[in-house]
Amino acid sequence: QKLRPIQRSLSEESIATVAALPGMILRSHSIHVGAAGRHSEVTCSIRPSSTKAALKAVQQEQRAWRRKHEHQNSRIDDIPTKLQPKSSFAMKESYWIDIETPPRSTEELSDFLYQLRLPPFFVSILSEPATWTSEVVALQFISLAIFQILPADPESDEIAHVALLSMPRLLVTFSTFPKNEEADGLYNLVHQYMKQR
Repeated sequence: QKLRPIQRSLSEESIATVAALPGMILRSHSIHVGAAGRHSEVTCSIRPSSTKAALKAVQQEQRAWRRKHEHQNSRIDDIPTKLQPKSSFAMKESYWIDIETPPRSTEELSDFLYQLRLPPFFVSILSEPATWTSEVVALQFISLAIFQILPADPESDEIAHVALLSMPRLLVTFSTFPKNEEADGLYNLVHQYMKQR
């Protein structure tokens, strides 16, 4: 009986530190949502983190889901449907990775995005920001929303988009900015909004 070689998926490989490309701004935050106070008010704290920590958390979540799914499949007939446990990510620490970059080649962006362990289908879309149009792609455990941002200057004819990729315990925001302009506009807006939640 021949043994087949073990094929490791990208999510099972060890995670290396992700380095930003020249001119790219890469920020990572951890987000903890919890109950506090007498009336169990929901609080949200956001702290600087690392991209590596975010990717490790996603990797652990994927492994835990896979183990749980395999375990449930082995005994699915013994449990009534209404009693089957549902996954919950509510009280776990989540992560936000924000990427802002000046325009660059598709190849450069693809190579960078593959470091984030994103599925190839989404890498192919995200690596070509010049072709983005407003759209939403929703799958079982991953969703992508791309939408146009109105320029701050009403006289400007610039067309800019932002992409939001959502997975269990991870949000990735991705946008481009012209070389002659500074980044941070969208990041500051989202960061302030999240701090107020």
